[in-house]
Amino acid sequence: MVKTDNSSVNSKSTGTESILPKVSRQGATVLVSRGALLVLGLASNILLSRTLGPSGLGAYQLGFVLVQLVTSFCILGLDKALMRYLPLLEEKGQGGRRLLLFQGSGVVMAISLFFVTLLLLFAPTLANSYFHAQEMQGVVRAFCIYLPFFALARFLGGALAAIKRVDFASKVTNILTPAVFLVVLIAVAVTRTGVYGAIVARSLSVILAVLALGWFLLRHVPSDRGRSRGTFQGYISLSMPLFFVGLGYLLLGQMDTIMLGHFVDPKEVGIYAVAVRISAFVIVGLEILLPIVGPFWAHWAEMRDTASTSELFGTVTKWTCYSGLLLFALITILRVELLRVFGKGFETGAAVVLVLSLGQLANAVSGPTGQILSMSGRQKLEVVNTVSMVAINFLLNLFLIPRMGKMGAAIATGISIALINAIKLLEVHVLFGLQPYTLKYLKGVTAVVAGALFSYFVRIWLFQVGFGPYWIISLAGPVFLLTAMMAFWTLGLDEDDKLALLALRRR
Repeated sequence: MVKTDNSSVNSKSTGTESILPKVSRQGATVLVSRGALLVLGLASNILLSRTLGPSGLGAYQLGFVLVQLVTSFCILGLDKALMRYLPLLEEKGQGGRRLLLFQGSGVVMAISLFFVTLLLLFAPTLANSYFHAQEMQGVVRAFCIYLPFFALARFLGGALAAIKRVDFASKVTNILTPAVFLVVLIAVAVTRTGVYGAIVARSLSVILAVLALGWFLLRHVPSDRGRSRGTFQGYISLSMPLFFVGLGYLLLGQMDTIMLGHFVDPKEVGIYAVAVRISAFVIVGLEILLPIVGPFWAHWAEMRDTASTSELFGTVTKWTCYSGLLLFALITILRVELLRVFGKGFETGAAVVLVLSLGQLANAVSGPTGQILSMSGRQKLEVVNTVSMVAINFLLNLFLIPRMGKMGAAIATGISIALINAIKLLEVHVLFGLQPYTLKYLKGVTAVVAGALFSYFVRIWLFQVGFGPYWIISLAGPVFLLTAMMAFWTLGLDEDDKLALLALRRR
């Protein structure tokens, strides 16, 4: 009995205590790059909204969402499969990783060109029969330039995550790409080239991303040999369930916008699109950590190291929960001011922002449950989860959007996100015995509530005095963060939090 306990302790020591500094250091790089993305992306979104207006932004967003949906069929889950397949090849000492990347890239490009042809041919039908807007014909065709490069960029980004270099991928996708997009958007605003200029800006930024990601992979993935004939077939077989999972999540996230495009005018779609962008900040912590920890779970699943899996799952869930609560509170307090920054007419989406943020908070609080299922060989269960929730989301949107417009879409999406995450939490507990929540979470909740209450009264006072949205955000936002952080520090940090902070300081 004593021997078993020591083995468990040693597993924990060599597992999570050696991994947490790596996660923290890469997380620091990703966090910095996400901070840059926050600034650059916010500037781009504001410039885009003010340049195009609600109607133009709605048309642009409908074309962009359509391309995202089509891209999932171009990739077929090959990017996600790399996160599990490349670590397995490395663990087993098999070669041919570069060849596998070339083969996967070729498949992605071939399918992309096929869908480009279809979109060019059927753009008039989509514009007139589904979107009921003639201008969408040109928008759909213009986005055909963007589609193949966007698909390839996503595939290459998955490859970098698989070789545990999310830090470089984040520099490209979170700094280089949005910086180029912003610079070209400034030219679009000056030349007044409208929606088509914005599409060209988006295309140029993703082309540069593909070049940077491809160059890095060529330098860091060796040209080795020794692949068996069935390796690529096994890789494709693994990717198909992950494709349905990824498609399901995309549909879950974009079905509301696509269905709004059928039932309401582009102006309402534009307002809703801004609300979606604001609420998406709630899951920033989840987006930072998921690509970093995924390969570790795949490795531990192969080694049957349940102790390390459980320990890291608890720590990551706590971090995503705290970050989600912080950002949800900040957005809830300042949602009206945030919408006014995007231009006139967008503040009518304040209630939509609140509902969507609640759904994303459920996503953040539940932690990386979906990735645990996928990386541990339960990807078929993830397919069942996702397909079920997409069906529920579709039915809710079909019922609520004609009656409530953009608020109906927000309610349908929020319910769907919360429900799917509750189900996955239950599945992870039943299958693996994982339950991340403890009474220690109350410290974080207390700290966030304290900061939110103080910041709310500051925001009310600033508004009554006559300050504008920029000043209110600039003053009330930092007050909230400082108050919440001071409360965190006063209530005390856990050991894994201290370990992470130590790694960040060394970084």
